[in-house]
Amino acid sequence: MKKVKHLLLVLVLLITAVCILNVYSNHVMEDLKGNLVRLHVVASSDNADDQDLKLSVRDSVVEYTNKILESCESSQEAYKVLDNNLNEIERIARDTVRSKGYEYDVDVSLGIFEFPTKDYGNIILPNGEYTSLKITIGEGLGQNWWCVLFPPLCFVNANVNAAINEPDADNNTEEEVDENEINEQGKEALKDNLSKTSYEVIEKPNNGIKFKFKIIEVIENAKMRIQATFKRALKFR
Repeated sequence: MKKVKHLLLVLVLLITAVCILNVYSNHVMEDLKGNLVRLHVVASSDNADDQDLKLSVRDSVVEYTNKILESCESSQEAYKVLDNNLNEIERIARDTVRSKGYEYDVDVSLGIFEFPTKDYGNIILPNGEYTSLKITIGEGLGQNWWCVLFPPLCFVNANVNAAINEPDADNNTEEEVDENEINEQGKEALKDNLSKTSYEVIEKPNNGIKFKFKIIEVIENAKMRIQATFKRALKFR
């Protein structure tokens, strides 16, 4: 009987701990999701020419979005500005594709999309669903390009580029960190738009990833897997 009581006590403590950690994770993720607008550009294929085209589209779009978002003071305001200029962003992307001699279709959308963990050297953003401007070129089967539109952390200058190329959105494995870290101005912008707790979670120390970040990453991974399982189950009903 005592063993059963001990097991029940351990179980209750574990459930309580998981609930507390889940509340903590939700708090941080809601802050990140509510105060960041991200960018995701997908190339048609991994062909070198298609990858170069992706970067050309990136440059054109980022140059434009940096201008129109310059005066925005919140992610909500940035979202409205992007939404109001979605047709122009699509036109710019299409014109860039045509100017390079391609006839690829271009799909531009603004919404909630899944992101893998993104390591920017000194800042690391956990996997999860984020508000994002997504640009898909052609078949959309090539490597991705990611960054943050608000606060403005997307730069086309390679010396201050805060984005990373990666094989695909489903690849959550460890990766080499891009040599270009988010600069001090970018870090200050993040501090201004996030709570102190959230910023401390995503700020990466020199000796590796923080334990708090790993907790959030594990919880978000579990949530995304559960959601994916339910979606698959609904398809077969």
